[in-house]
Amino acid sequence: MEIKKETAEELIRALNATVEVFKRTHQQDIEYRLCLANGENISVKTSINNLPHLLGLNTEYLKAKGFTDKISQIDILRELSSNTYRLYQRVRNGDMSYDSLFSDYILNKQKYALENIKIDSRRVLLICKFDPNRSYSQGKNDLKCDYIVISKLSDNKIGVLTLVKNDRGYGFSPKSNQIYDSLEDTYVFLENQPITTLSQLQVFDNYFRNNEVHGVNIKAKRELLALAREVAQQSNSIVDVSGELDYRLRMVSRTTTVTDCLKSIASSYQKGITVDPSDMPVELSDIVKTLNNILIQPPEHVNKSYSAIADELSSAKAEILRLQAQVELLDSEKERALEEREQAWSEAQESNIRLAEAEERLQKVYQIVKPSI
Repeated sequence: MEIKKETAEELIRALNATVEVFKRTHQQDIEYRLCLANGENISVKTSINNLPHLLGLNTEYLKAKGFTDKISQIDILRELSSNTYRLYQRVRNGDMSYDSLFSDYILNKQKYALENIKIDSRRVLLICKFDPNRSYSQGKNDLKCDYIVISKLSDNKIGVLTLVKNDRGYGFSPKSNQIYDSLEDTYVFLENQPITTLSQLQVFDNYFRNNEVHGVNIKAKRELLALAREVAQQSNSIVDVSGELDYRLRMVSRTTTVTDCLKSIASSYQKGITVDPSDMPVELSDIVKTLNNILIQPPEHVNKSYSAIADELSSAKAEILRLQAQVELLDSEKERALEEREQAWSEAQESNIRLAEAEERLQKVYQIVKPSI
């Protein structure tokens, strides 16, 4: 697309506005830890210094053209924002081009960038551990990255966030932010690549304002796995959920072990035989110790049979119900007595009023009769 001066300056203002939103929402302080179904855990953090490139600004072009000697992308954006007229002069002289400065897809990049880099467990569809040696695609579709996170964004857009090892040597940072109209548009990156799904997302705020753990429920995992299989079939990629499978197998094995141990404990307890806690899983050791103590020195109620204790409990419940009925009866009688008291008080008041009226009439009669006495 051919970009004019006014459009270029508007794009630069939009870049700065997005950077301000990024800072205001503390995105640079947030670290995302993705637990993948292939058994890997990766940490992702977006530096504000990477943001101008993710938004579609070609900072390398500005450096190559000698427009700036700044190194930091955010410093380059600041210098560009303060020198838009100098940029215009360079463009007018034919030394530079607005089209080379901005990505062809800058409008979509700006609109969905913050949504795409804010990793959300409800939106992530697939993760690809990218190996360039396995890629058959060439030219513009060649990628140089370590992971690809594919998410469903608003307006049914598909976000592709590529990740590379960051400068700290720990974790990964976004390298590119790409927006597509359909999931099929991303298949070119996935050909012959291993793809997996998200099992859990941990969100850490460096200032401990909002630390969260977002699990992916079984229903969602099934849906994601079905999607991964469908994508793998259509894109000639490979589904790897070995970590999730291993976890499930260990859980099944552990459940079976605990179930067998509980049966053994119950059998020993019925026979009056103590159990060695060291032979049991750690989570059952307290139960075993408690049962052993009961067997060695049983409380008085342990000698009673279950049916006897059940009868006592039933009798106690019946007594409680009887007492509750008495309380309700007393409450009812109390209520009735209060009503009668109120009625008597009202009648007494009326009697006092009638008595006062009678005394008043008597007084008037007395005043009339008095002269004749």
